[in-house]
Amino acid sequence: MNENQKNKIIIGGIYGITAAIVFSFAAAGYNASQYAKAHIVNAWLAYMLLAAVTIPIGVIAGTLSIRFGSTAKSALIWLLAGFLSSISATLLPLWLVPTIVANTNPAQAPFLQFSWEESFIFLLGFSTAITLVAFVILGMLENSLVDSAYYANSAGAVLPALLVSALLAGIIGGVADALINRPIRQSVMALEKVISFQLAHLDDVLPKETSRAMRLSSLRQVKPMLDQNWKMYLASVDLTYSETHILLETNGQLSLCYIFTDQVSNCMPQTNK
Repeated sequence: MNENQKNKIIIGGIYGITAAIVFSFAAAGYNASQYAKAHIVNAWLAYMLLAAVTIPIGVIAGTLSIRFGSTAKSALIWLLAGFLSSISATLLPLWLVPTIVANTNPAQAPFLQFSWEESFIFLLGFSTAITLVAFVILGMLENSLVDSAYYANSAGAVLPALLVSALLAGIIGGVADALINRPIRQSVMALEKVISFQLAHLDDVLPKETSRAMRLSSLRQVKPMLDQNWKMYLASVDLTYSETHILLETNGQLSLCYIFTDQVSNCMPQTNK
């Protein structure tokens, strides 16, 4: 292998790692930041695991594509990379992370029924299909983009290649997030909004219109137990009916909250099962 080939392989690796970093952040990083805001337990776990999976995949795909130097082979390599990345982006938040949370929180585990459901297979299939298309395009473009970057007489010549990589990976990661995480995130953030507002106005007498608009009545039974050290767990999810159950832990008390899309219905104190 000559020096030119080695240098192009390095650029290919950077191309691949750029795609992986942007994809993992778009598919799970933004969701993790919102979960952290809502005090979801292990909020960043799915993102960290997805990055740990996709970054090596991106590096391998990027370097092998340049090593083989064939558009067809590069497309096949990135097809496999897209398949593994999409499977990971789906299974981690909808199966593995809920399983880990339930197994590492025994006191809350009896209430944590969130796990893989048959209906999720449609999300997996659709997310995988569109991810494969985008990743194949990444593979088909890589060799020409890397060649252009390597032979250009400019220090910033690699930027167009990285921009294309980031743009495609970001778009497809965002689509995956919208399919997999957004429906659940809507419910999580709706409950976070109500709790945060209630905590900020615990001692205030609010107009009925404000209380009604903020759905503060949903917290009537748990209001005396609210404090700033609250936590939330995804208890169960039914995407078919847009229903999410969230286990709220505050002041040592567990309460089960019912949310329909982005409308908080009620939070009820629970006793250990």
